[in-house]
Amino acid sequence: MLRNVHVKKLAADFSNTEDIRYLRNRFVAQVTNCLWFFNKLKYNVKLKLFNSYCSSMYGCELWSLSNKSIDEFALSCRRAVRRVLCLPPRTHSHLLPLLNEFPPTAHLTHQQL
Repeated sequence: MLRNVHVKKLAADFSNTEDIRYLRNRFVAQVTNCLWFFNKLKYNVKLKLFNSYCSSMYGCELWSLSNKSIDEFALSCRRAVRRVLCLPPRTHSHLLPLLNEFPPTAHLTHQQL
């Protein structure tokens, strides 16, 4: 009887929707703080700080790629790179990995191809 409870709990944990949304919200808050504190710096310095302070995505390797929340997270990553580089929102998303080697963005876009 106890085993069934653990199996159901484990299966529920692999949906990861809440985890992905929590991490996305935390990521957006980190990006906002980073840009607020370092808005007067040059772009290359802002990119380095952005990559250092906002790239802690522990556990994202375990996410199921069929989860719809990953698309929301990838969208937030692309928007954040555009904000850091002061690019217009219509900048094509395939150009962003060339401008920035932000690991989660590159990781998520390469997995979805």
